[in-house]
Amino acid sequence: MMRTKSKVIVNQSTKNEIALQKPLEEVFPISISSFVWRYLLIAALVIMLAWVITGCEPEEVVPPEEVEVNVTAGEGYFDPDVITVDLGQDVTVVVENVTDIDHTFTIDELDVDVSLAPGAQEEVTFTAAEEGTFEFYCDEPGHRDAGMYGYLEVGDPVAPDDNDEPYDDDDDNNGVY
Repeated sequence: MMRTKSKVIVNQSTKNEIALQKPLEEVFPISISSFVWRYLLIAALVIMLAWVITGCEPEEVVPPEEVEVNVTAGEGYFDPDVITVDLGQDVTVVVENVTDIDHTFTIDELDVDVSLAPGAQEEVTFTAAEEGTFEFYCDEPGHRDAGMYGYLEVGDPVAPDDNDEPYDDDDDNNGVY
């Protein structure tokens, strides 16, 4: 017996029909569900790795720095009138009285009260241990009403509006000292 070779001509539409008759697993060696699962697994591993890298490292604790602030006590003002520091910082305020009358630098909530003779320079150091906005002022009669006040901001608080009226401790002097 002699075998003869026969030639079968298959066009593109025949190939498509044959492919459609085969199970999907034979056309694609990886099933669609395992393909999807592999990418989901890879995505989950990447997310977990990112979480481990960023979430599990101990946060470096940097001790707060000391800060020194120079404040000028003038005729009816403090300059600067807003001081901003970080929570936990050791703060040294150097106050210089540039007038020929007595002044104070007072922050009630922090037990700060520095008396300043004319032309004197004094310093006070305290720790900004509580977040908030604290008013500093001159405790000499009438000085606070004349504008000798400002705000110490510890952390992110916002000072009251400039339109707020200052504390009036003595109505008789009408802000004149």
